[in-house]
Amino acid sequence: MNKKRANIILMSLNENFGKRISSLLAKQFSMDYVDCKNEIAEDIARNNILLKSFSMADLERQEESVLATCLEKRNAVIFLSYDLYRRNKILFDGQAICYLRLDKHYLSEQDIISAVSFSTRDEYLKTNASRVIKLDNLDENIAMQKIKGEIV
Repeated sequence: MNKKRANIILMSLNENFGKRISSLLAKQFSMDYVDCKNEIAEDIARNNILLKSFSMADLERQEESVLATCLEKRNAVIFLSYDLYRRNKILFDGQAICYLRLDKHYLSEQDIISAVSFSTRDEYLKTNASRVIKLDNLDENIAMQKIKGEIV
């Protein structure tokens, strides 16, 4: 029988890398993997939410509800994007959050906004995350070793 673990919440300004590492960590620890952004998208699709008929306040409430459900899970590695964290920070108060910190040049082309405002976002996460894990490259094995060294 698997021993239940507390959730592990990971963030990275390089979302693709953060998602890959979160998924690998979940597999290695026999935990569930939760991508908060995907959970929100699936909730919108599942509930046939018509975005054009929803106000911004409605969408924010729905987003908060889905994130709260993500946090209720146990034995999960949760990947959280910067934007979701920033908009819903109060939900994550008291949660242990690990920021996988990479230099700006390791951001992918898909992380355009994070690249443009890198210093602001990086400083915010360094200040607010429970743990900052500095990574010198995108080597998944090294990242896994560093994360395990911090959380085990």
